[in-house]
Amino acid sequence: MECAGHSAVSDLVPEVLDAGIDVVVASVGALGDRGLRESLEHRASSAGALLQLVPGAVGGLDALRGAMLAGVDSVIYEGRKPPGHGRTQPRNVCAASRASPRR
Repeated sequence: MECAGHSAVSDLVPEVLDAGIDVVVASVGALGDRGLRESLEHRASSAGALLQLVPGAVGGLDALRGAMLAGVDSVIYEGRKPPGHGRTQPRNVCAASRASPRR
């Protein structure tokens, strides 16, 4: 599962797909680059790998839910965006703790 940012999608995901390994991409904004998107689709198809896309927030929430159900009772998340990224909020920080899963 990729959750390392746009540069990881372009720098690392192609090699993983070429090896025939399935990849879940959370940094879907990187696929705004049509050439990259088409390259990844081609590589996945050629290698018999699965390329799945999940928006970061949705994928993150699913991962947190899974971790909670597996017994994780504390999470600290810190996300950073580089200056000039085009976002109004360059840095997000979230901390959460729960002693037992909610059912």
